[in-house]
Amino acid sequence: EGGYRLGEYREKTAALREELEKANGKVYAARREAQEKDHREMEQQAEERRKEEAAEPKEDHDSRKLKFEDRFRMAEANKAEAHELFGDGNIMHAADRYAKALAHCHKVIGDLTPEQDQRNRDLKGSLSLNLAQCFFKLNRFQKCVEHCNEALRHSADNTRATLRRGQAFEQLKKMDEALADAKSVLAQDPENAVAAKLLERVQENNKVQLEKSKKVYQKMFS
Repeated sequence: EGGYRLGEYREKTAALREELEKANGKVYAARREAQEKDHREMEQQAEERRKEEAAEPKEDHDSRKLKFEDRFRMAEANKAEAHELFGDGNIMHAADRYAKALAHCHKVIGDLTPEQDQRNRDLKGSLSLNLAQCFFKLNRFQKCVEHCNEALRHSADNTRATLRRGQAFEQLKKMDEALADAKSVLAQDPENAVAAKLLERVQENNKVQLEKSKKVYQKMFS
């Protein structure tokens, strides 16, 4: 009988040890998973900070008083480099080059001929739109809106800038603004498929939100 009890005790002890090991294993696994998640989040935040720092215009010490054509060529050269960087998927560095090109445009001094002034304004608008595209891809939608506004300041009927701004508004959940931009583009270009899709998405979103609001009010007053 004593032997039986001893054997039973050993079996129970072994079973308990096994259960404890399993439980501890789950605890350790959960702890490891939490640590890995924290590490991934920290890496993601660090990457976002690197993107923001890289996309911000760098300090500019170029105060030379250059002729219009010299300064304009420098702007165009930076724009060409930015196009290559953008095409290679190097969005952050492309944004930096576009910003440098735009800085050259702003440094144009002296009396300009009407033709020179128009060339400079056109390039400013184009570069602002390029920067808007970069910031959209970097998920910095408010900055995208700001550069679209700048592009539209130089060319009020620029449907590309209006459409890009509408898409940024959509990401910012500013649906009324996105709706207005989509309609504005379609009024000028009825065949614009991208604007039509944007309009469709925004209207569907507004419909869903309206239904949700109705249900909330029904619960409040039922």
